[in-house]
Amino acid sequence: GGFGGFGGQHDQSYTFSSSVPQVVRSIHARTIAFAAFAHCQEGLGQSSSQQKGHGIVGYVLDCVEECISCSAVAMKDGYSDIDELTVQQAVQITANITALQASLPRLFGVIMRGVCHIGIVRKEISTDTFTYADKTHSGADKSYDTEVGSTLSLVYKMFRNKLDVLINFLLEKFQWVAKSSHDIPNTYAKILIEYMSSTFEYFAHMDKGSRARLLF
Repeated sequence: GGFGGFGGQHDQSYTFSSSVPQVVRSIHARTIAFAAFAHCQEGLGQSSSQQKGHGIVGYVLDCVEECISCSAVAMKDGYSDIDELTVQQAVQITANITALQASLPRLFGVIMRGVCHIGIVRKEISTDTFTYADKTHSGADKSYDTEVGSTLSLVYKMFRNKLDVLINFLLEKFQWVAKSSHDIPNTYAKILIEYMSSTFEYFAHMDKGSRARLLF
């Protein structure tokens, strides 16, 4: 991916904006804080529940999953008026959430290496701890799936509503019986065609999976 806007001439997808690496770094920084706090609490003698077999790392992973879920929602709900979004903005949001989702495996890998490094993954429960990490990753991934689906529905709704407005306006002004011949295209039809052309250009830069889910 790149940073913001459309990719270059040979790119096949709409690139993510600079907010994506900032969000990833923010989640990572918070994870460090969670892990440091958990490590200190354990050093002070606070015992963690062993019922699930993942020890104190489970609390860290739970916090990470909540941060990821919040970031997915914030990507879409960060706009003051979601109903005033343009198709281009909605497509950009979709690209950002998709990019964040793609970063999850590496992010969880870094997190697990970190908690192993500071020694809060106990050897006797390491297998269960990594199993719980996989479960947490799956939950975070599903939260992104939900937001991507919601955003794609929003893209489709905006495009459909705009087309309805343009077509209805076109039909109101359309002269079904030509009074004279014209050397230039009908203005209203031209506006409709240009809107569809520019909108489908945005869609062309979305990844294949997102385009397939638009239900066109």
